[in-house]
Amino acid sequence: SNGEVVKELWFLFDTLQSGQSTIDVLKTYFDDSPSSAKKVITYYCNGVSLSIKNIIETNEPQIRVISICGTNNGKARVDGYLEGNSWLKNCKVECLSEFNNAADKSFIDLMNSVYKDRSKGDYPIALNNYPIIREFNQPKRNAIPEAALNPNNLVAIFVKKPEFKVN
Repeated sequence: SNGEVVKELWFLFDTLQSGQSTIDVLKTYFDDSPSSAKKVITYYCNGVSLSIKNIIETNEPQIRVISICGTNNGKARVDGYLEGNSWLKNCKVECLSEFNNAADKSFIDLMNSVYKDRSKGDYPIALNNYPIIREFNQPKRNAIPEAALNPNNLVAIFVKKPEFKVN
């Protein structure tokens, strides 16, 4: 309202694998429905709430989807999604580093020889998945022995943290 224009909008992601999760998040941000508004941050200008879609349509900024690491296939899929929305202009998908080593049969066999959860079966990775190790609460299962996750062990490096639920 004071004449300032939003020139760039950045959407930051940790990983961009197949692109589906990234597309789902972008769809939520670009949706004006009340159900989507509850899932994303509300932006205000002079006391009036604005959606990301409204900001984009009003300012026509450069939209940058940036991932710390990603795959060529995922990047192409997100590019396709953005190009398929005619109201989005000047979009760019960037991966700061690329990884394209999908799990093959030998990797899956190795994971299953190292980790076996008696109650759930083999390690939950399938052919062409991208094996990624994340800190904190992801993934839901891991390949670290239960004893090493016990914070009471003096030599424990990894600590299992409780899941936090966002309402």
